[in-house]
Amino acid sequence: MISRRKKVKTSEEEALVAPAQRLPESVLSTPEILGNIVELFLGEKPERTGLPFRRAPSPIWLRTLLPLLVVNRDFFHATVCSLWKDMHSFHPFIQLLPLMTEEQAPEVLDPKCEDDVWGRFKLYASSTTTLVLNGEGEGPWISHIVSLPFRPQNLFPKLQMLDVRVAKITTCVLLPIVAPHLKKCTVSNADEKDLDTTKFTLATLSTKAENLSTLRIAGPLTAGSMDYVHRIRGLRNLVISSKKEPLEKHIPELVRLNAISTLKALTLDYVIPSVGNTMEESYSPAVEDCLGTDAMLPDLEELLVSGDGLTQHMIARGIALPNNLRQLDLLCREPDEGREFLMPFALRVYLERNKELQRLRVKWEEDPRARLASPRDPREAFFTKNPVFTKSCDQFLPALSRQTSLTELKIDGISFFDDDILSKICEVVPNFPNLVRLTLRTTLSATYENYTTTPPPFTVLETIARACPLLEWINMPVAWVGFVCPRIVLPSRMETPHKLTRLWIGGGDVPAGLSGSIAIGRYLNTLFPNLKYLANSRGGRRSTYKTEIEYGTVNPDFQEAMNVPSTRLKYECGGRGFWEEIQELVRSYTQARLEGMRDSQSSKSS
Repeated sequence: MISRRKKVKTSEEEALVAPAQRLPESVLSTPEILGNIVELFLGEKPERTGLPFRRAPSPIWLRTLLPLLVVNRDFFHATVCSLWKDMHSFHPFIQLLPLMTEEQAPEVLDPKCEDDVWGRFKLYASSTTTLVLNGEGEGPWISHIVSLPFRPQNLFPKLQMLDVRVAKITTCVLLPIVAPHLKKCTVSNADEKDLDTTKFTLATLSTKAENLSTLRIAGPLTAGSMDYVHRIRGLRNLVISSKKEPLEKHIPELVRLNAISTLKALTLDYVIPSVGNTMEESYSPAVEDCLGTDAMLPDLEELLVSGDGLTQHMIARGIALPNNLRQLDLLCREPDEGREFLMPFALRVYLERNKELQRLRVKWEEDPRARLASPRDPREAFFTKNPVFTKSCDQFLPALSRQTSLTELKIDGISFFDDDILSKICEVVPNFPNLVRLTLRTTLSATYENYTTTPPPFTVLETIARACPLLEWINMPVAWVGFVCPRIVLPSRMETPHKLTRLWIGGGDVPAGLSGSIAIGRYLNTLFPNLKYLANSRGGRRSTYKTEIEYGTVNPDFQEAMNVPSTRLKYECGGRGFWEEIQELVRSYTQARLEGMRDSQSSKSS
């Protein structure tokens, strides 16, 4: 009889089998995976805005299951990391500390009770990366307990971003402690009459925040503010967002920006229009005097300016005056159409002074804050009958043609007194061989009925495609019929198939009937064989403004505002149904071409 003894596994074999046997346990003990599971219960992740944010609420059935996550230790820690990561108040942390009562007061005076006093605080605070200081209560007691010798050296070891809203006792105690570890800080006065918050915060940051790289000042820019700001060593990104003050009140401080030698990115946001509602007719748009002026910020690489046309013009002429920009974003806001005719003059300043721009985006943006603050300028004739403004396109087109380093060009919703402006811009686009994204959608409000914008003929697409082989995105209206349009003839194929995948060209006239649609589909498929999208020009969400009360403050995400299409256009992607059909037609041509290539390869192999 043959003995069948059970095989004993060696330690090496057990080691090989173990991972497979413990796979579920290993997965559930991975912090990243557990964190993702918790995120599903918490709700939709917020967008990255650079500001404190709130989540979109999750469904009720998910929120009711959330407490069950704390049953498992690993889930508990994952929940703590998610729930306490972004804190909009210091109040929850106050509840983790003993309050000043008769029973508890002696306890916190005993150094032996360190774990009892600070244990829970350290557990939750160790996960916090974003914190808002609203000047919560219990300030005197917090001041006392923080001053005790057994207080943790670092209250928030992972804290990177702080929003200071009120300079009360709690804020004044905590800010000097957490400032050395901050990467970003926002000073947003909850009470605009309280100027002490800005002064105190900037003064503290100037001496304590040695690692701070991004600073946002939202509210009044008090006298002497820049004296503190330029002392923040390592500051690279500065955002100044005015709530109720026009540009001219800030000029004495802004002209001192040149003291911030490390600054790489600057954002200036002004809701209130400059010099009141009506621009003086004596105001000169000329810019020749500042084209050769020495740069105030020679190392500045990114500039975003948000404001009405006059504010844009004033900033371009006399504030910052950079000469080394790589990225320029201009958000032209309400209240009136007339002031935006200063934009070509402002553009000329930037284009003449900065020869190596990589991104240029100019967009008209609807802003209810400005609409509430001031009505539009009623003097239509001041702009429409003034040759200085009606011929303003000549101000920037020559300088634009020399920007050979551009990778993105966007002019969206801006008005020009030139019905052929799109064709003129298209003539200089071939000078940009590195261009990746192109958006050209100019317009004029219905107020100016004698002026229109004529889309260029479809033939510009071939010219642009051959000159800009890196293009992946084109958004501009073109005309397919009319006296300037030739008959639709297939373009000759390029040696290397063009890589463009997104094309939105609605807004121009298109031929009627099936034969016209087929001609357009074949033309586009031949010119752009990788084309996938033709009917949806959305580059992101529409800009949103959260106004708590009338004239209340809002914090728009400027980059998001620049990405989405302007809401002002009379045409966005005209005839969407038509272009959806063309899109399907192009895809069918692409599929047929791929099938033909496969059949050809199969026949060769056989």
